[in-house]
Amino acid sequence: ADAPLGTAAAEAAAEKLWDFPVPLTVETVRGCAPERWASEFRGAMAKTARLKVSQNASLAAAYARLGGAGAGAKGKKNKKPLPDLLALGDGYVGAAVAQELVRPLPPLRAGGVVGRSDGDAAAAILGSSKWAAVTRRQRGTGLAGAGSAELYAWPYRFGCALIAYRKDKLRRMGLPGGRPPSTWADLLSPSLRGRVAFPGAPRELCAYALAAAADAEGRSPGDPERVSEAELSAALGALRGAALCFDSGRYLSALRAGDAWVAVGWSSDVVPTASRSPTTIGHVAPETGSPLWADVFVAPAATESHGGGLSHSPLAGQYLEFVSQPARAADLRGATGGASPLLLDCGAGLPQMFGLRPPEWLPSEAALGRSAFLTPLPRAAEDTYARAIRSMR
Repeated sequence: ADAPLGTAAAEAAAEKLWDFPVPLTVETVRGCAPERWASEFRGAMAKTARLKVSQNASLAAAYARLGGAGAGAKGKKNKKPLPDLLALGDGYVGAAVAQELVRPLPPLRAGGVVGRSDGDAAAAILGSSKWAAVTRRQRGTGLAGAGSAELYAWPYRFGCALIAYRKDKLRRMGLPGGRPPSTWADLLSPSLRGRVAFPGAPRELCAYALAAAADAEGRSPGDPERVSEAELSAALGALRGAALCFDSGRYLSALRAGDAWVAVGWSSDVVPTASRSPTTIGHVAPETGSPLWADVFVAPAATESHGGGLSHSPLAGQYLEFVSQPARAADLRGATGGASPLLLDCGAGLPQMFGLRPPEWLPSEAALGRSAFLTPLPRAAEDTYARAIRSMR
């Protein structure tokens, strides 16, 4: 009998039916993955790959391609066939898994992502507990977890929340010694009341509020799934007092205009903005830790089956391994606000082994150890957060 479609046996048998070059379709997001990766992958694969790469305008547009809730009806037929691999933000992965819009990444063998030696870069990511919170999800719920959770996402860059500030407003901020704001507690300084610009994403706001409250009290933020509604509401209320605006489309323009003296946001937004105004805008990552974000590749569930009974392109695993290679890390340096996944929780000696240099905005290794991704919340905690946000408004 034929092996079931999608199993390792079926994939191995069907792969023998391929003629070269083997097709692979990938959709990235504009400004997130270096365009040169496509030509480098083609070169690495010689004439064995027929790679087709296209771009979505934003991470939200990429999620909309899947037809998920909030981005179109589930199951809605895409006019354009879905790719073998789709770039997505980690914040969308939980919903995509829960709605069965993506499937576990293809069965991979030695030479792909799985089955490499302990010193291999991809194996280091697989062995990281921090990366497990992003890559491994429970089927049906999309919640993060290790153990029985399956590999649904593969990271190609990551970053963190940064505090950006106007260098020409330092004296008026009134912080000790005229220093720039460098801790989450600094956001609650009376001299900054009404001068801090935030994005409007509720989960991010809750993370910043809890970090500021904990910092002010000299403690760690604790488990975000166990925070009480009263604690969260109080933290959000304090943050509201500091805020000039909660607007994802305006928070950095308010900083550029000087209406805001401080802004808080993802490095992918803050670093490019600061690089265009280096004499006016600075930024810092608090040493107590910061919320983290990642851009990943997923396998759309609605990808059309390849010929010969093959459900994934046999090159999908090789492409995932390719984006993990240390050689790709240099392409992420500069003003992109993203860094190689190998710089996070992959072993203290690994960056040195591969000659990787962290970008100047990346927190110290100790601060990264105190940082965490904003993973999906269980329903009860999700309801708590929603009530706290409503009370803040």
